[in-house]
Amino acid sequence: MFDIKRGGEGDFLKFKARMVACGYTQVEGVDYFDTYASVMNTKSFRILLALYNKDKEMSMQHWDVKQAFVNAPLEETVYMHQIKGFERKGTIGKVLKLKKALYGTKQAAHAWQKYLSNILMNMGGRRNLKDECVYVFREGEGVCIIGTHVDDLFPLCNKAGVAIREKILKELRSHVEIEDKGEIAYALDTRIESDREKGELRISQEKYIRSVIREFNQETCNAKETPAPTTDISEEDTPTTPDDIRLASELPVRNAIGKLWWAAGISRPDIVCALHKCASWQNKPSRKLWKHIMWIVQYLKHTVDYAIVYERETGDPEFLAYCDASFASEVGSKSRYGYLYKFHGCLVSWTSVHTTRVLTSSTEAECHSLVHTAKENQWVRDFVKELKLESSNEPTVIYQDNQGAIALMKGGGKHKRSKHFTIEFDALREYVREREIDIKYIETDKMPADMLTKSLSKSAFQAHRDSIMRDSGRRSIINEHVDGCGVERGSKEIDRKEKDNRHEVSGAMLLNGPADG
Repeated sequence: MFDIKRGGEGDFLKFKARMVACGYTQVEGVDYFDTYASVMNTKSFRILLALYNKDKEMSMQHWDVKQAFVNAPLEETVYMHQIKGFERKGTIGKVLKLKKALYGTKQAAHAWQKYLSNILMNMGGRRNLKDECVYVFREGEGVCIIGTHVDDLFPLCNKAGVAIREKILKELRSHVEIEDKGEIAYALDTRIESDREKGELRISQEKYIRSVIREFNQETCNAKETPAPTTDISEEDTPTTPDDIRLASELPVRNAIGKLWWAAGISRPDIVCALHKCASWQNKPSRKLWKHIMWIVQYLKHTVDYAIVYERETGDPEFLAYCDASFASEVGSKSRYGYLYKFHGCLVSWTSVHTTRVLTSSTEAECHSLVHTAKENQWVRDFVKELKLESSNEPTVIYQDNQGAIALMKGGGKHKRSKHFTIEFDALREYVREREIDIKYIETDKMPADMLTKSLSKSAFQAHRDSIMRDSGRRSIINEHVDGCGVERGSKEIDRKEKDNRHEVSGAMLLNGPADG
């Protein structure tokens, strides 16, 4: 494969060439078995960033492992043809036996994660039970937390933990080649800007979003001020004639949704409701669905420089959540619920999902949102507890705008219209009784999670968005150096050639079963 590597500001760094195996020729159970490889959860990443921003004595760096996969040993027997034009002298007609995981092989990511995990745990790291890609190292007052995302490592340490971090880096370098990029600034297609003295951290994906806008030819579109139109998609919008079905199936619906999900899951909670509504129709593509997806892209064009902003002093409780629901607003009379979860006043988790079954009242829908918010709260608190850092024992405050749901969860008992509620609601009442959560009322017009349940008016949506993201499109310093498409001036000629230069090298075919080498 030939590619171009760019920096966090879209600037050209270098040309890349990599030998890649044709993994699609592998046979499961013959030359590969396990392929699953987890990565650090995006909310784990944001929790680490929140801790980093909370204490200016904390340090969070970014390490990049070079050629990560080829360091991991292969357990299976795999043979590969030599690449044409690169055969070793005197070996014509022979094949290669892979000793290490090569990019393109089915098990490469799994082998690398297993190899890296063994190294970190042998060094004394303790895996977080809630996220197996987060490791904790402690020595006295020093603590170093390392989050891993494939070949990117993010060590977070306090002042006393710097020595631990340096020792880990030295040991890792005895196994793999690592580039120390210093304090975290750009990772996972995400720009991290931090003012340590002011106590402010900004998470944005402007460069990535601009690339999505370009990919779908929306640079000159009319920007939208909300992420969704007022009308939803329905069964009536799905094509019925063979020609319409064929044309709709040719639209890159899944590709667009997948690209947008990466932004929605990291830095753009404002599009998650509209995007989930579109994703629920991806098995039945239509022109109206495509119009809704492009509407989201056009909204992102209008808000391309928006970000989630973390502030050190917010006055919020350590653990805080907002949850809301929209009763019978989805196809099939299902309901939609959403929540926003904050840690130290920093937004770390959010969701917008429709229920799997029909609920019978708005109170039941709101209780359903409370149940799932309580589950998320349990995960976050257990994750933070596993980090072995000081944490509050005060109950998590959950704001809800339905008085009936609050009374029902606090008062207990089963009434005529709630006697059918599932065991999950009994678990929620136990959380309340044990003072693990404290449910409080908030007025509907002040409920920011309302934007995760339905399409709102422009003024209501923008008010909720700005209150939770704490950002109104302040321009990042990187924009002083890039053109309107987010690419550094002078690099357009490389961009035009980039597609032509990227292709798969033929000849790196994998062989199934044993062969003479």
